Amino acid sequence: MQTIRLFYIDDHHVTRSGLRTVFRASRDNISVVGEAKSVQEALTDARKCTFDIILLDLWLPSGDPIKNFSLIHTAFPSHPIVIYTGDKTTYWQRKMYSAGAFGYIDKEAEKTEIRLILEQVMLGEKCFPNFRPENEFKKVIDAYRDAKFKLSEEEQQVLGFLVDGYQSSVIAEKLAVHVSTVDKSLRRIRKKFNVTSNIELVKVLLVMDSV
Repeated sequence: MQTIRLFYIDDHHVTRSGLRTVFRASRDNISVVGEAKSVQEALTDARKCTFDIILLDLWLPSGDPIKNFSLIHTAFPSHPIVIYTGDKTTYWQRKMYSAGAFGYIDKEAEKTEIRLILEQVMLGEKCFPNFRPENEFKKVIDAYRDAKFKLSEEEQQVLGFLVDGYQSSVIAEKLAVHVSTVDKSLRRIRKKFNVTSNIELVKVLLVMDSV
């Protein structure tokens, strides 16, 4: 598999160093080949290297997220931009989707989840694990209610909240149950769909024959 080359824009040195440590070309087929601590620096330095995907922190010291995204997108229109952030709100996922970003990655995501998103983006697909446009969301709802998957009413409720972007703790509050109950439901659901993570679960729902 061809190595996915990243140009990473983030003002935190520790975060940039951490990502370089997590992914190595020889082991993961993913490599950080360039980086910048600001949009202004990226506009110059990114032209000095060859890369496939731009990884952009949502919150940088200068400029608002939409303006920063627009500057990078205008300068490198042929390169997909993936947002890499600790902001889990659906609001910013929706905003960046509308702006033209190809993906949205939570900085607390597991290594396998990050790789999955990057691989999808390399295939030209958009990947927003916890957000779907309204038309996509309807397809998910129709799919997981298919009787052949034998989901209980409780499991349907949990899955509905999951695809709408809610974390387990929030789902537990909405259903007035303990978070461990939600996690158990998700484990049962993943087993029924034969996947190992929540992001894979949503992806499978979107490509099933019933969608």
